[in-house]
Amino acid sequence: MRSIIKLILAKTVGSLIFLLFLLLANIANAIISNNILDAIVSFLNSQILLIIAIAIVVVAADGFRMLTFPFNLPGPLFNGVAAVLSIIFLLGLLEVIISTILQAPELFSSIDQFSIFIYGITFLLTVGLGYLDLLNDRKK
Repeated sequence: MRSIIKLILAKTVGSLIFLLFLLLANIANAIISNNILDAIVSFLNSQILLIIAIAIVVVAADGFRMLTFPFNLPGPLFNGVAAVLSIIFLLGLLEVIISTILQAPELFSSIDQFSIFIYGITFLLTVGLGYLDLLNDRKK
């Protein structure tokens, strides 16, 4: 039980540090006039709920991982959801980078066509490997 509380505290501190850096990035964006910085900070501001959702799902996955069988069985499912949410975030960031730095948004449209496939494969691989890991731990 203590380790779960430590986990929650550690992840909360990490999230607060991220929010502090985001605040500093917003202040820097107000002072410095830079298109790339503005695009990245605007993206991070618009995705703050997704970032918080990823953090919550990761905490839940790690919490289930700390439990013993059979209570740890939902862990890989939460890891799968966290992985898909992370891919959604990373693809959004990639889109911002491609359209802002490379100024070639048509490059991202070809990646965007495969996004559902990428999400599905990510979820299945993460969940499948998570359950294999649980089986491996169970054999020990």
